[in-house]
Amino acid sequence: MTTYPASEVAPLALLGKSLVSFDAKNNPGCRNELVRFLASYPKDPRADNVRETIALLDKNQPLPRKSPVLAGVLSAIVPGSGYMYAGRTGDGITALIVNGLFIAGTVVAIHQENYAVAAIVGGIGLPFYVGNIYGSANAATKWNIGVRKDLRGKIAVSLDYRF
Repeated sequence: MTTYPASEVAPLALLGKSLVSFDAKNNPGCRNELVRFLASYPKDPRADNVRETIALLDKNQPLPRKSPVLAGVLSAIVPGSGYMYAGRTGDGITALIVNGLFIAGTVVAIHQENYAVAAIVGGIGLPFYVGNIYGSANAATKWNIGVRKDLRGKIAVSLDYRF
């Protein structure tokens, strides 16, 4: 175990190091630094907050996650369903309606043997369909980032640590 000099900022440095580990997506490293803090400074007034933070980290191991690949595949099968999986219901309903209208317009034009109109409507609708797939995967990625950012905020509040 590394020893730290007797300084009033040494405990604060350990707390900062734990947050840097968390920001580097090293949750076990973050937890280890907090455990080191408790071992090195058991009588520090922030020790109770550190214990709460360790419990918060343990409760959120592993962090909940949404798969961007699954979101994209879902939206490729049923437009908008990947958005709904990622928690963006309004965007999912909008994608379903817009893509449904383009698909319906293309199908109707084909049934009426109006192939030029079908090609135009389908050609205009294709970027919306591809965008629906890409947007769904992006929504899942943003959801994952939001979960991590939320936990980071809770940890910073629990430790009462400000950069």
